[in-house]
Amino acid sequence: MNIVELTDVCKTYPSFLLKEVSFSLEKGKITGFIGRNGAGKTTTIKSMLNMIHTDSGEISYFGLPLSGNVPHIPSAQEHKDFMPLYQGNTGTISSPISS
Repeated sequence: MNIVELTDVCKTYPSFLLKEVSFSLEKGKITGFIGRNGAGKTTTIKSMLNMIHTDSGEISYFGLPLSGNVPHIPSAQEHKDFMPLYQGNTGTISSPISS
């Protein structure tokens, strides 16, 4: 199951173009998001958080398109198998690894 999926996401600013970004994040996987300065990391994440609107493409969470479905996309608290170590309303995540 893909937790997040981006398909051909584009965003244009006067001096920047985010062009056809596509990737998915699988359940249970730890993923890094790296790139040089100005590569579009922040623009992509802001798009994923619905802080900016894309010009085209699609962003989906748990198979639901972000556009028009924000109230229906489950939070970490509601989707326990997504974050099994999430603890209540405190926003803390416990680690199974002891030091």
